[in-house]
Amino acid sequence: MYGLNPPLKTLFALLCLTLPAASAQAAPAALPFSYTNFQLGLLGGYADGRSVQVFANYNNLAGPLGLRLSVGRSSKEGGFDEDADLGLLGTLREQRKSGLISSERASALFFGLGATYDLGQQIPGLETSFYGGLRYGRFNSRLTYKGGQYTDYSSSALGVGLGSQAAYLLTNSLSVVGDVGVDQYSRSGPIVSRDDRNNTDTFKPGEGGYDTINKAVKRPGTVLKVMLGVRYSF
Repeated sequence: MYGLNPPLKTLFALLCLTLPAASAQAAPAALPFSYTNFQLGLLGGYADGRSVQVFANYNNLAGPLGLRLSVGRSSKEGGFDEDADLGLLGTLREQRKSGLISSERASALFFGLGATYDLGQQIPGLETSFYGGLRYGRFNSRLTYKGGQYTDYSSSALGVGLGSQAAYLLTNSLSVVGDVGVDQYSRSGPIVSRDDRNNTDTFKPGEGGYDTINKAVKRPGTVLKVMLGVRYSF
């Protein structure tokens, strides 16, 4: 502070002391949305077949309550009642034995929207929570015939689901997650058939042929889920 007279030196010293305090008081208020409450996870395991699922949680939205979004996909062999007769050449089992049907396969897409309840760390390092809410499923079963021709039977349904999740903390951000749950879907909606030549037909409840198709196609009703994966907390 060379060249300053004593009064200016005093003023300069006061400014140096008061500016940091004023800056701290003027810091912006915290936003109501915090990324530190956001979690993203990837799971693999069983849910009506081999399954993978991606989920996103937003915790502490209202106390221990949070929001959960999920998308999953599953696939498995089968998907049909082997004793069903679709009016071709006997039951599906008989057609498989004769070689007319070469494969049966089912797949599904699951979407979930619901709430979470965070229990925190009841055991140090182990976070637990419960979740539940609405479900929406899109289901497809394919019959493939000798020669490569096929017919898809597609449907969709609303449902509800409950589950629990336990996360073991590896770091402050990364966790190993175990997830178990059960979903329940309605099996009373229309079924759409589509073959490899793009011929389509819709079978609705109460119409002719619906009961036969509905019995033949094994649509998910109660879906048990056991999965393991990782979760990243922001």
